[in-house]
Amino acid sequence: MSAESTSPLPPIDAVCWQCGAPARPEHAWTQRLVADAHSGLPALDYPVKRGDRQDEVTVRVPRCAQCRRRTRMGIGLTLAAMIAGAILGAIVQNILWPAKTHAPSFAGTGDVGNSGAGVGLLAGFVVGMFGLVVGRRSGNRRPLTTYPPLMRLRDVGWEFPAPPGN
Repeated sequence: MSAESTSPLPPIDAVCWQCGAPARPEHAWTQRLVADAHSGLPALDYPVKRGDRQDEVTVRVPRCAQCRRRTRMGIGLTLAAMIAGAILGAIVQNILWPAKTHAPSFAGTGDVGNSGAGVGLLAGFVVGMFGLVVGRRSGNRRPLTTYPPLMRLRDVGWEFPAPPGN
């Protein structure tokens, strides 16, 4: 562990943002925000890593071990739902269209390939994400992205980084 992750949390950050339980520094969630290097946005007392094209600020959201565990389990369950959806989608496609080479007449013509697996994968992702949202709301846990310092930084213009390749 780095020295940063074991340093004591300020009193306001000693409480898990998601559920209100005592937070531990090693369970904190780290969110990076970026802004154009020439924008000169205020960082509201957070250290800024200056770059040629973009500046970067990092905010640590206090979190307890249980909320960290729930997040990891939710990610695992979403991946499992995606795999199950892909398998079920391929099975359904094989049952409904055993030739697997042509789409049904209402879907046009052409090679379908493993479209059932792809549709199932997407459906599994949607089901998994829905489960995460319902689980978080039923447990009265707040989203990590609504942490007040993150919201203030977003209000002055800092943004979540774009996914790679964009």
